[in-house]
Amino acid sequence: MIKTYGLSHINLEVADPEVSLRFYAELFGVKEYFRDDECIQVLGPGPHDVLAFVRSARAGTAGGISHFGFRYEGCRH
Repeated sequence: MIKTYGLSHINLEVADPEVSLRFYAELFGVKEYFRDDECIQVLGPGPHDVLAFVRSARAGTAGGISHFGFRYEGCRH
C-alpha cells in the first residue's frame, strides 16, 4: 500500500470556469492562482488543496471529475 497525505488536486469539468470560480470563492474562500482559455485553477480551502475548473461539454453529467491526484510520501511538494 502507498502511504499518502491525501488528495492534492481535483480536476472538475464545468460549463463555465468563471461561474465556478465565483461560487467556490464565495462558499469556500478559494483563491485563483492560474488561468488560461479553458481552465481556472484555485488554491484552498485546505493548505495543499488545488481545484481546477476546466471548461467541458460533459459538465453536469455523471463522471464530471476528469482526474484527481494524491500527495504521496515520495512527493517533495
